[in-house]
Amino acid sequence: MYHYFYLTERNPRLNTAQFIDRWRRHAVIAAAIPEFWTPVRRYLQNDVLPDGLPGVPGVSTGFDALGEFFFDSTEVKVDAPPHLAQDMVEIAGPGGRRPFGGVREVLSGTAEGPYRVTRIATRAEGVSVPALAEALRAGAAGLDGIGVAVSSSTQPTFPFDGVVTVWVADLDAAAKLLNSPAWHGLGERTAGVSDPAKELTLVAREVLLKVGPAEAP
Repeated sequence: MYHYFYLTERNPRLNTAQFIDRWRRHAVIAAAIPEFWTPVRRYLQNDVLPDGLPGVPGVSTGFDALGEFFFDSTEVKVDAPPHLAQDMVEIAGPGGRRPFGGVREVLSGTAEGPYRVTRIATRAEGVSVPALAEALRAGAAGLDGIGVAVSSSTQPTFPFDGVVTVWVADLDAAAKLLNSPAWHGLGERTAGVSDPAKELTLVAREVLLKVGPAEAP
């Protein structure tokens, strides 16, 4: 299954509550376009904590949204029609959308939950996508959560190359994970294969808006 997401910040003219409301309405518009919506097997809006997690260092700030899609294959994904794309332009920030496209492997547990902690990586110069994926798998193997998954890129023109997602029950569990030796071990495993200047760690509330087939390890 093809895993696609985009990461963006909100338009500065909108506060957080206004942005979330507009983003939810954006999904309603999308769902009313059969040629766009029908190929989508699963769709989630992940409300990223734009200010990070208080008291927890290393969480990236300044982002508001991670929109996530699953398709049967790359070929069936349809570009957003002009009016839907323009609607997103109006609610997203000036940095636009930063995409990822690839495949996801569930390592343990269930690939859904109330909250998620996500590490997004870009490979260091000279490092292959498979080498980064292997390091992410090795580092993610010891992480504790409702579920753990690793995604690896199949789209080299996109800015991100690998992703670790850990689903947790609440923000206290997210803070515990981020302060754990296992999470620091993930960083040690990816040292030298991931570009540290481009790594992102996000905490988000997960909102499932189109239900698709469950993934299992």
